[in-house]
Amino acid sequence: MCVYEPRAAALDPALVRADIEAGRVDVVTFTSPSAVRGWRRGLGPRELLWAMGEAVIVALGATTAAAVAEALRAPDAVANPSTLDGLVVAISVVMARRSRVGR
Repeated sequence: MCVYEPRAAALDPALVRADIEAGRVDVVTFTSPSAVRGWRRGLGPRELLWAMGEAVIVALGATTAAAVAEALRAPDAVANPSTLDGLVVAISVVMARRSRVGR
């Protein structure tokens, strides 16, 4: 019996690129290493790196942060604690920091 099976959603690289280029993406969150792998498979390693561009990347916990760093770059923030509330706090802190430096 399979209790948990991660499955990546289908990604359309053209739509992802269009959203990034149009400035409709400010923050990308990764909540598991399998999510990082899914994005990488869906877009391809080089396209994924390009797609993240200037977007803030926030990871849910240290294990996910390590997967993000390996696939892309170090995340801008890591949720601690590794909960939804921690993720929201991490996003809020990094976005407030960016707005103070005018990015």
